[in-house]
Amino acid sequence: MASLVSSTAPAASKKKGELNEQHQSTAGASTAPAASKKKGKKKPPPLRPARPHNLLLSYISTDTDLGRKVLEAIEDQGYVVLPSVLGGEECDEELDRLWDFVEKTSPSVKRGQPDTHYPDGPGAPDPWPHSGWGNLPDMCQSYSGGWLFSNLREKLAARVFEPLYGTRQLHSSKEVRRALVRPSKARERGG
Repeated sequence: MASLVSSTAPAASKKKGELNEQHQSTAGASTAPAASKKKGKKKPPPLRPARPHNLLLSYISTDTDLGRKVLEAIEDQGYVVLPSVLGGEECDEELDRLWDFVEKTSPSVKRGQPDTHYPDGPGAPDPWPHSGWGNLPDMCQSYSGGWLFSNLREKLAARVFEPLYGTRQLHSSKEVRRALVRPSKARERGG
């Protein structure tokens, strides 16, 4: 089963209700420095008003059970876990879709053969699909894999985000940030 976790760390220290009051009180606050009183000096241009830290909270629907549950959990604990968003079969289906993509993108990598996930030795080519760029190792973006989870995005929209925000008018980019990191090697114990 899959769970969806969302968090907002600063909210963890807030008591119920304080978070929304804070947003309302800081929404119009200015972070502009005090004007200089010396003659001949221009005062710096005002900075834009401070934005509330958790602006998206105001979009959560209080007309749905899910919206109320999520908002209350975020305000009380700073995070929320939505259990069983996907069933076991759905998780298996998405995992299979991901591994199919990896194996088609990099045919030498085999799902059930962990030794194929790593270079053969120092200086050997890395078989795991990646961009080769240190600052953008994400193979899903590098290999045009943004379309990979289109069905999953639709399920999440219907089950989570439509009831959470109380609308079907949602926008999702096909280039959702995701990365597939090869499975970790088990450390050898002893010695």
